[in-house]
Amino acid sequence: MTSASRMFCRGLILLLVCRGGVAAQSTPDKQQLTTPSDESPKGSPTATPADRAASSGSSRAELVRSLQTLPVAEAQKSLESAITASPEDLPLQSLRTLLASRLMMEGDNDGAMQQLETAADTLLSHADQPANLTSLTFILESLRTYSQRTNQPQRLTPKLTAALERVRSQPRDAAEGEFLMPLARLISLQAMVLNSDGQVAEATALLDEELSALQPLSEQPAIGERAILASVRLLQTRRQLQGNTNTPAENSSTELDELFAKGLASHPKSALIAAEYVRFRTAAAGVLAREEPEAAQRILNDLRSRFDSTELSETPAVKAAIAMIKPMERRIETALLHREMLGKPAPAIDVVAWANGPTLDLATLKGKVILLDFWAVWCGPCIATFPHLKQLHAEYHDSGLEIIGVTRQYGYQWNSETQRAAKATSEVTLDEELSMLNQFMQHHELPHSSVVTPKESKMMQQFGVSGIPHAVLIDKQGNVRMIKVGSGDDNARALHDMAKQLLAE
Repeated sequence: MTSASRMFCRGLILLLVCRGGVAAQSTPDKQQLTTPSDESPKGSPTATPADRAASSGSSRAELVRSLQTLPVAEAQKSLESAITASPEDLPLQSLRTLLASRLMMEGDNDGAMQQLETAADTLLSHADQPANLTSLTFILESLRTYSQRTNQPQRLTPKLTAALERVRSQPRDAAEGEFLMPLARLISLQAMVLNSDGQVAEATALLDEELSALQPLSEQPAIGERAILASVRLLQTRRQLQGNTNTPAENSSTELDELFAKGLASHPKSALIAAEYVRFRTAAAGVLAREEPEAAQRILNDLRSRFDSTELSETPAVKAAIAMIKPMERRIETALLHREMLGKPAPAIDVVAWANGPTLDLATLKGKVILLDFWAVWCGPCIATFPHLKQLHAEYHDSGLEIIGVTRQYGYQWNSETQRAAKATSEVTLDEELSMLNQFMQHHELPHSSVVTPKESKMMQQFGVSGIPHAVLIDKQGNVRMIKVGSGDDNARALHDMAKQLLAE
């Protein structure tokens, strides 16, 4: 499962548990349907609505936990039983996304797709309610991710077409504009499908047509807020598609800035617009954080000065958005530390043991170019860098490049049947961990050795490791010359070019 789909599932789980399902966002109480708990006091004449809500929330949380922890067959049976007991509880259908992710991870791709299709069909039959349509858009977005992974786009197309037909049958100003955001999400999804099929012009035209239709609605007091938020969604999609097609996205960025300025001015008390703006600007800071940390910090400072100590800052939506500023500030602090390290002597290598090869005498490394690769056996992006590391070793090891992995004890053991490292259920000794590391690295045919740091080691903090893979190139004089975080061709190319340069110095 991709990181995007994992984030989607986590967000959906939180939404369902905390708010009793997507329907709770905007529908009146009389339209909200909840799952009764086995211990629900609803049969008592003294049971209050709060009692029933608390019981329902507890029941739903227990169901989510069962979907996460039970064997997948039992988890599926648990969900189907809950749906059979309360077929009118439409938010339960969204939990099929969680079950689908479990099935996909177990290799049952068809079972995963069937779960999403079942949820989509059920919600389609009730798509005349904005809340149900909102749930449906989340399902379809997940269905697109899975249909791409399994190369079965035909399984999304009829559901998406039907959903668009249903929402377009409603006037845009119906239900005080509650259909506008689901419509924007569905059109964005359709545009991404068109773009993936190479129909770039058609995708852009689809987005622009809806943006034009929303323009006059954004001026109407009753639905202006929702029209602006829907427009933001469409512009963000257009910006994403422009980036995917290597077309400059500056125009979309400027339009987003102007749209947010208009929205904040015309709806100064809108927590939803303010929260979306905070997320938009925080994301912009994230793009700059590594290469231009000072500029990124200025963006975050502006956000804080704009919303701190205001009424909006106390609303749940804005508070949640502002909470994301602190992690971004930690990224900026790390980027500044990395910049400070460049050109200066590297911290010492802290070793408790070596894996995958003979113990290296650190004294003999003087005069060599060293690439430190901070990694872990459970880290997918770390594994993605292995081909690049092997290529670097093959090309430059004989010329003086020494690649050294750096990891620590995570309590993993080697499973010889699955040929995988797995988290141990009991204490793992250092020797057992080393055995696992040796087998893991040999399985991936890594030619270099890796150090294991002592449990109390400060080496990772000293090298500014906030995420892995984290690569550090050290020149022949022992000075840090390059730091790259993450996997990908761009980082691999930069490390390759710098290694070549350092070896020639």
